[in-house]
Amino acid sequence: TVSHYTAEIVRKEYGIEKKKIRVVHNAIEKLKTYRREKPFKDQLVSFVGRVESQKGPEYFFQMAMEILARKDGVRFVMAGKGSLMGIVMDQVSSALIGDKFHFSGFMDRPQVLDLLAMTDVFVMPSDSEPFGLVALEATQMGVPCIVPFQSGISEILLETPKFQAGDSNLMAEQVLELLNNPEYHGSVLAANQD
Repeated sequence: TVSHYTAEIVRKEYGIEKKKIRVVHNAIEKLKTYRREKPFKDQLVSFVGRVESQKGPEYFFQMAMEILARKDGVRFVMAGKGSLMGIVMDQVSSALIGDKFHFSGFMDRPQVLDLLAMTDVFVMPSDSEPFGLVALEATQMGVPCIVPFQSGISEILLETPKFQAGDSNLMAEQVLELLNNPEYHGSVLAANQD
């Protein structure tokens, strides 16, 4: 399996003996890192993935609402497509935050890397994530992340702030801490890149 998290699910769901399961974490090729200037001055918080229930787009929206109620100068990007896109778009429209919450649609890998190169904090709000490669790519691009305990990537990014899936309050607190505290931001990145 790609993580101990997934191995435990396989063991419980299928009754496979623990000694018969091997964990091999996913990996990515080393990226040439770069930063891109944003076309605006605001800080940027990004989501990249399928806009489906498992990926937690509704929690990303709830987190954004909490952050916007407490801090000016922050924007959010939801990159991806899926069956919940219309629902999240309606929520953004009803909340009158369309100038602070952007939908990019599907992005290919070079476009995702360009987005990460402008991102200040990456959020992976998934309910359950076997691994979570995009968080690893974000970290390699020099972007601090927050990830759920219910993910394989949480086993690799040891210093990354973590939350229980669905806890948009804690997600907002962690993002604000990273946005407001450059020293904490730097220490999280340094620890994860060792």
